[in-house]
Amino acid sequence: MRSAFSRLSGMLWLLFLVCLASSARAAPAPPTWEWRQHDLRQVTLELYYRQEPDIADCGGEATIRRELQSSYGYDIFTPAPPHVVLAPLPYSNVEVTVGSSGGRLHATVRFLDDAGRPTYPSRVLEEAPGRCHALLQEVAITVQLANIANIPPLPLEIPPGNQPPPPPVQTPSEAAQEPWRAHVNPSADFVIALGLAPGVAVGPAATAKVRVGPVWLALGVSALFPVEDGGEPRVQSAGLFLASAGPCLRGELFYGCALASAGFTLWRGANPRIVTRDDLTLLGIYSLRGGFDVPLVRGARQRTFTLGGYLEGGLHAFSQTQNLVTATHTERVSPPWPLFAAVSLSATLMF
Repeated sequence: MRSAFSRLSGMLWLLFLVCLASSARAAPAPPTWEWRQHDLRQVTLELYYRQEPDIADCGGEATIRRELQSSYGYDIFTPAPPHVVLAPLPYSNVEVTVGSSGGRLHATVRFLDDAGRPTYPSRVLEEAPGRCHALLQEVAITVQLANIANIPPLPLEIPPGNQPPPPPVQTPSEAAQEPWRAHVNPSADFVIALGLAPGVAVGPAATAKVRVGPVWLALGVSALFPVEDGGEPRVQSAGLFLASAGPCLRGELFYGCALASAGFTLWRGANPRIVTRDDLTLLGIYSLRGGFDVPLVRGARQRTFTLGGYLEGGLHAFSQTQNLVTATHTERVSPPWPLFAAVSLSATLMF
């Protein structure tokens, strides 16, 4: 009866241990794409061992070799075969000196390069008399800890089939644009023109170069007024007003535009003897403009202030002839030349 009870209790105890082991089994770690490959690099050093003759019961150099071989699986003080990859270390020699002083055992461990220079801090170990074997075990541990501290880790690798997500691709609209490739370039201009009205005309203008996709578009307005030349012309232009638009090519410093403009000229009599009402003449012109912008101040968020200018030349596409009524007859008024030219000084803000 007792034997059957013993067998039953033993089976229950075995079943309990099996259940306990299965429940205590650690859950598998979640997969990750960062991992380190197994380090197959080996350590190879030269050992120089010195021991004072009055020390007894000490295993000597063999103890250090045996302790490190049990940790590494091979003798690190034996030259490695040519095909073995060696771990880089700042030292190649280990010098161990064992002696006694003051009733204690001492071991000095130095790490030297091929030229005999110390390249890692030395260690001094101490033990009680009769514990030389324990002292040499501490020497082996010191050498192993120095190797661990000086061997650089292997780089991270990505296992096949578990690649990290690719970085987001930056679209051209999200990319930072250079100041010269900004979206809007407004400018204030001072223009001197010849051929748009009798004589020389001067006045202000405003231009905005707008980027629409890969194309630049220039939009502008100008108001020009003739300069009195001191003569006695029969009629005079009171003012010229134009609106311009056209595509442009833009570089870092230079640009060029092909423009079409439309506007009107106000005419008036030059002296009181000409009896007429103020009237206007419609006109349209085609022109080519070439200019430059020199950056002076670069501000925040890619805003740049520039000074520059442009040259413009073109022809009258059409001009309406105005009949000017005088006291004795009717006089026909039209622009003096079919061609014109203009020069401008510009201040531009790029953003």
